[in-house]
Amino acid sequence: MDWKPGAELPPLVVGPVTTEMLVRWTAAAEDYNPIHYDQAFAREQGLPDVIMHGPYKLALLCRLLHRELGADGMIRRIQVRYTGMDVPGDVLEFGGRVERVAEEGGERRAWISLYARNRRGVTTVQGEAEVVGRIKER
Repeated sequence: MDWKPGAELPPLVVGPVTTEMLVRWTAAAEDYNPIHYDQAFAREQGLPDVIMHGPYKLALLCRLLHRELGADGMIRRIQVRYTGMDVPGDVLEFGGRVERVAEEGGERRAWISLYARNRRGVTTVQGEAEVVGRIKER
């Protein structure tokens, strides 16, 4: 990971989202709300289609961070706000930007702003994370 303020994390692109992906997450998370897998029910509730689970998008943001941190890093804190819905057919880009960095006690700490955005131009998750990594000897 580039530990400089202003550095953009290379995006993680996922999709197109499929109903099968949502059904698998439904089973894994034991979240059986039919808005995630029953199209007729979702539309009866006024939704455009079945919608992607918020925690699924959070897990994909964690995947993005772990990809950049490697085995020696960890997510110390993460919080997100769900700001929009994603539906089957959407392609999502998960990304982040290093906002601040500090070093102490052999550790490097970074505060990262996070987002998920679909190809319709809608940002559907906004958040922030504090991550920690070891400082490697040069």
